[in-house]
Amino acid sequence: MAKIETWEKLPARVRQHLIDRMRDRSISIADLNQLRLWIESEPEVPEGDWYRDFGSFKICGRGSYPKTFLLRGQAGKGQALFCCGCSGERSASKRVSLLPANGQITGAGGGARQ
Repeated sequence: MAKIETWEKLPARVRQHLIDRMRDRSISIADLNQLRLWIESEPEVPEGDWYRDFGSFKICGRGSYPKTFLLRGQAGKGQALFCCGCSGERSASKRVSLLPANGQITGAGGGARQ
């Protein structure tokens, strides 16, 4: 099992694709916060294809890289991931996030987005 990569460690092309899909799928800040909390739990993901259903959207990936977002009702490919059984509380000593700490997502075009 692998650990999912944080935003800063993703290749630029993967980050840009995720930004584009977030916009296309109109994923809300509340939805992204759910994703952030899950990422902070440092989930293990399989080496192959996987997806995690958050109800209003799905994130799909392969190995340690998240690859795309799907809308509710779209079928994920690979192994379904479920909550690790944690309470959802995060440790104050761990601040790991898929998204940058400043909350701004910078695309290949250089413009910051929130």
